[in-house]
Amino acid sequence: MSGKTWQDPRREEGQLLWSEKFGSDVIARKKRQHGPLGYAALYQQRPVPAGGNIFQSKNQRYFTIDYTTECYLLETPRGIKPIPFKDCWKLCTVDLAISEKQSADYTVFAAYAVTSYKDLLLLEIVREHFPFNEQLDQLVLFHEKYNFSLAAVESVAYQLAMVQSARDKGLPAQEFKPPADKVTRSSTASIWDSNGKCYSHKNAHWLFEYEKEILDFPKAPKDDQVDTKSMAAIVVCTRKVPGVLDLDSNDATQKIDPTLSIEQILDATAILAEQAVIAQKEQDVQLQELYKKGPQVNIFEWADSHEGSYL
Repeated sequence: MSGKTWQDPRREEGQLLWSEKFGSDVIARKKRQHGPLGYAALYQQRPVPAGGNIFQSKNQRYFTIDYTTECYLLETPRGIKPIPFKDCWKLCTVDLAISEKQSADYTVFAAYAVTSYKDLLLLEIVREHFPFNEQLDQLVLFHEKYNFSLAAVESVAYQLAMVQSARDKGLPAQEFKPPADKVTRSSTASIWDSNGKCYSHKNAHWLFEYEKEILDFPKAPKDDQVDTKSMAAIVVCTRKVPGVLDLDSNDATQKIDPTLSIEQILDATAILAEQAVIAQKEQDVQLQELYKKGPQVNIFEWADSHEGSYL
């Protein structure tokens, strides 16, 4: 034994230990795959990300609505990305409160538009202390406003009866069985958030209170809105519904990592489409050259080598 102890050669925050083996592209992919919560636990030996909070202000994104062109205008680091209404489907996530006391948890309804690349656009969030007999009526009104393709209702205790009652009124309600504890189930949403796939309606009257709770989680006194965000992320990642990117398609333009942000996906899709056009043009040129040269085979030699002869 030499008596020497190992010393970490890194001197700067974020410097890679073995860049030849685990380069920046590998690290970026792992961060997209696991999100802040999972990456901190698996690779940084921390149960929570640096700073303590699961959702971070730097990852928050926003959109506005252009009713003239019928598009959602997503504000991305690479500019505004318009997404037509018709290319999205509507999702509602519901967290019902058992008590209507002012000190109790809130009942929360969250309305999302989901893009074909599984981005979540938060259209509206309703957070109130509704009496039991008003919760279903409020959900019906919310559905009439947005026409959801799916309403996921957290099913604990009496909420199961709410799912059936909603179905009886013609709503596309489905029970959502919460996996594990609130922090663990938020991991999918934290991945979507850090990858730039969650957007909130800019300047909405509910935005301040919503972000205050989201950004303080898991230290915030209330977490009902976080629950609806966690539910939405889990739903879009695990359920197949019309409009979601078909990962089994043979279309080369769809072989894109869906965890990428929409501007990265759209740019990559455009590059793949352009490459396909260039490849097709090159193939057409090669075929034209062959046609110009005429037959490249001696027909007499070919006939001799095949069954049946020209003689």
